[in-house]
Amino acid sequence: MNKLSSNISKTHPGLLSKIKNVKSDTYVVKLDNTIINQVKCIKCLGPLIEENLNWHEHIYSCISKIKLSIS
Repeated sequence: MNKLSSNISKTHPGLLSKIKNVKSDTYVVKLDNTIINQVKCIKCLGPLIEENLNWHEHIYSCISKIKLSIS
């Protein structure tokens, strides 16, 4: 065992699907008897990935960063 521990405040489950009517609130994820909050968008090694596999949030984030750097 590598003795690493999970940071519960930075851990979020996500259900990724191209199906539009998937009910993501039908399951509960617990870690050490603590319910982990679900999110609609997850940052995974840089890019923001939305639950329906769109890139809107990532694109908006990039546009915001570009606007700040050129002004």
